[in-house]
Parts: sequence; structure tokens; C-alpha cells
Amino acid sequence: MFCRVTNMIAQLQYQKEVSFHKVILWLLRAERLANAVRHNLIDSLIENLSLNVQKLCKQKRKRKTTQELIDNQINYLDSFDDYIGCNDDIATLSKA
Repeated sequence: MFCRVTNMIAQLQYQKEVSFHKVILWLLRAERLANAVRHNLIDSLIENLSLNVQKLCKQKRKRKTTQELIDNQINYLDSFDDYIGCNDDIATLSKA
């Protein structure tokens, strides 16, 4: 229920998808869910959840998926920009 509400808010306000893992961890952190149920404060919990929804959204993927790499015949290690830059620095140092 909480994940569904959070996902609807994220879609409407930010056009993003919620990470269900982050929502569950947020609910468990500081015993938010347990305290809300124990003290009958579910409405307050949902309001607090809606205020923190942007923190619970998935991060935009910067790297291609493994399937996209296979389809485009790109070497796995070549998909890491930082890794390539790291090798260039090492090659330069070894020539010096």
C-alpha cells in the first residue's frame, strides 16, 4: 500500500519511478511503520512519506544495460568511462 501511494505521488509530481527497496528501508528506519501502526498514525506516516518521496525515487541509469552492450557489441569494461580514463593515466605513467 505504501509503495503504491509513493509511486503514484512520484509519477504525478516528478515523473519518476520509486525504488521499492528505498521505501521499505525508509519505513523500517527509526521504526516509522511500527510506531505509526502502534499509535494509529497511518495518515501522518503517509503525509511524511509524501514529503520525502523525491529521496525515494530511483536514480537515472547512466550506463547501458548488459543487454544493450551485447546488442551493440561493446566490451563490458569499455562501458565504464572512468575505467578507460584510469587505464590511460596508467599507460602514460608507465611510458615516463
